[in-house]
Amino acid sequence: MDSENPVAAPVGPDVSLDLDVDGYRLVRRLVTAKRALALWTEEERKVRQELLNLAGDARSLRYGPTVVATISASQPRRFDSKAFAEDHPDLYETYLVQAGAFYRITPGRALPPDPAERKRSR
Repeated sequence: MDSENPVAAPVGPDVSLDLDVDGYRLVRRLVTAKRALALWTEEERKVRQELLNLAGDARSLRYGPTVVATISASQPRRFDSKAFAEDHPDLYETYLVQAGAFYRITPGRALPPDPAERKRSR
């Protein structure tokens, strides 16, 4: 393990780990965090649209004497690496660099209840 990638990459055959209660709770926390993020992302989109509708042509929003928000438009640009790779495959290969590992954790669809929750409900 190095400082750039502190988690060791899984190596070898597909191995399963039996989690203890604390490990299982980490998976449940991940599920909860992902659901909350999705809800807040949608809420942000709705509020942003409401503010844009409210602002009309205005580019700053005031509450009393204080500017509480500004609105600016941007036209982001990005490099079309797919087109570049097709037009200049030799150059494209020369400039490719190895990126750090990315680990996707996909929780199971149906998680059993937390053992502590079962004890409390009895």
